[in-house]
Amino acid sequence: PGDWIEQSVFLRNVGVSGDPSRTVQDVSSQQIPEKEFQIVIPEAIRDEIKISPIVGTVAPGGSTRIEVEFSPKPKPKPVEVAGDLSAHESDGETPATGTAG
Repeated sequence: PGDWIEQSVFLRNVGVSGDPSRTVQDVSSQQIPEKEFQIVIPEAIRDEIKISPIVGTVAPGGSTRIEVEFSPKPKPKPVEVAGDLSAHESDGETPATGTAG
């Protein structure tokens, strides 16, 4: 229950140089190795983010779709403080703050 967002990210294997201007034709005419990937999610947010797949291989000139789902933990509700004086103010009485004497 709660809010969540799901998005897709695509990883592309464009070659050793990583030049985004290269086309698939450029890549297929050269010897481009497969690229392995691994996504590491910090432990502090593992309950809030799901990524699939987290490991894999992208073929030369190919791409792989990565699904990312984010569902934040609900914020804790405010805690009421015991002995709150605001309830006494509404009845017209002021709590004693000094010493008797």
